[in-house]
Amino acid sequence: MLTEQETPIPNLDSGNWKDLQWVDEVEQFVAVGYAHSKSLLTSSDGITWTSYTGIPNIDYEDFVYAPALNKFILKGLSGSYTSTNATTFTLMLTSIS
Repeated sequence: MLTEQETPIPNLDSGNWKDLQWVDEVEQFVAVGYAHSKSLLTSSDGITWTSYTGIPNIDYEDFVYAPALNKFILKGLSGSYTSTNATTFTLMLTSIS
């Protein structure tokens, strides 16, 4: 079950965050990193952040949004995942290296 909660602004200087991008199509900032239970955060304003539980609890290295496919691709240390909404992810059968 996916749940969300408000979380503090991520400290991008901590070394735990690997990527932060604004995604026009969903009007959200998306941050991914090595924060364990809060390794994916989203924000519409860059001030109030939402963390998600119920997503794979792995360390993420990078993500990309492909507008033509309407998909996020999230690369983790132990697998890669796809999503159309940045909240529900499906394990890719072929991992990205």
